Amino acid sequence: SKWVQERIVQLAFKRGFSATVYRPGLIIPDRTSGQTNIDDVFARALNSSLQLGITNTCSLKIPVITVDDCAKAVVSIAAKSQVAHAFNLVYRQPLDLTADLHQALSCFLQDARPLAFPQWIDAIHKAGEATDLFSYVPVLEELSRLAESSHTRGFDNINASPHLQCSDTGALGVSFFRS
Repeated sequence: SKWVQERIVQLAFKRGFSATVYRPGLIIPDRTSGQTNIDDVFARALNSSLQLGITNTCSLKIPVITVDDCAKAVVSIAAKSQVAHAFNLVYRQPLDLTADLHQALSCFLQDARPLAFPQWIDAIHKAGEATDLFSYVPVLEELSRLAESSHTRGFDNINASPHLQCSDTGALGVSFFRS
């Protein structure tokens, strides 16, 4: 697990090795070009929603960072960090799937059918392998369970924020969804 890996890194540091742990949130498309890995879960969710003409109405908040901000933060931390530390590379405000993805999809689908998150997952499951997101259905079901839980933990970016060029998703706008 990640927890075990971090403990091993901490032990190595105590024995004189240099170590830094980077914990990026969901890495999303480049803020200016919109370029992304088309095989990641974020791109697959957008593509599957477009394929099926649906969007979800879930208020699931996900800690994110754009690929360009993540790369710049890692370089900045590596250049300046002398001590072992863990850095949560995320923006202060998480991406809200309800508002942000619906806004992005509405640029392409004026008549997208809004569905609650469990129904959205069910629609992807029923479409089967015709959608890019089908193999992620078990993960999505777990996210649905977490979205309903009041025990979901937030991520603190206090020590990483000086290394982030942009530390808030609000400054991104919808421009990073461009193709």
